[in-house]
Amino acid sequence: KTQMCLMMAVRACVCPRGGGLAAGGAVVYIDTEAKFSSARLVQIATHCFPDLFPSDREIQELTRKVVVVTPHSTEDLLQRLQAMETVVISRGVRLLVLDSVAALPRSEFSSTQTVHRQEALGQQASRLKFLAESFRIPVLVTNQVTTSFGESSNKADFQFQSRETDGGEEGARREGSHLVAALGTKWAHCVNTRLLLEANGEQRFIKVIKSPTAKLTSVSFSVTVKGIELDSIQEERDEAAIGNVSDISIR
Repeated sequence: KTQMCLMMAVRACVCPRGGGLAAGGAVVYIDTEAKFSSARLVQIATHCFPDLFPSDREIQELTRKVVVVTPHSTEDLLQRLQAMETVVISRGVRLLVLDSVAALPRSEFSSTQTVHRQEALGQQASRLKFLAESFRIPVLVTNQVTTSFGESSNKADFQFQSRETDGGEEGARREGSHLVAALGTKWAHCVNTRLLLEANGEQRFIKVIKSPTAKLTSVSFSVTVKGIELDSIQEERDEAAIGNVSDISIR
């Protein structure tokens, strides 16, 4: 997830001729999991756009465009989002990244405080949507996964069984456990477009599982020095194996 966030942050800072969003555009990167890596950001930039970052001067300009925010609580995060308009305007922000939305509430709220957690998430979602719509900028948010027991009824669920229970994969199937997106259905309904990053053995896949414009589909990818790269040759996958998500061929 963080690899995708870093790659998108680089592309948002690159000029339009290089495939970016805007010349001089900045990125706000809200890092709640302490996973942001400036070294990895630079690696992705120099390998994706070697002509645009030939020297340390260009690399320093890139790093100055990425504003890293590290909130320490859900209340702190909400306060920073409420004050974000000034940053968006003054820095010419073209992308807002939140990696991840689940880290703080999952560590702060217990299972008996679901109502309070959902209220806090609703406030965050409302503020993020306001920023996106008011300034016409994309907002990229990552989530986490959790283990659920019982029959899955959510299309966002992982279709490969969890291996966390005793007995490995077969034991997990017997127990009826599966991985699902964290934070519940309330947060799921707040999202306009939803991607699922999934690993099955040595293969990794990106699934489009919610979108107002794109069909539900699945493509394989690899993590490289350039970030996330779609595999050039896409193999057909059985719908049952990918959770009733249709296949796609890359041309």
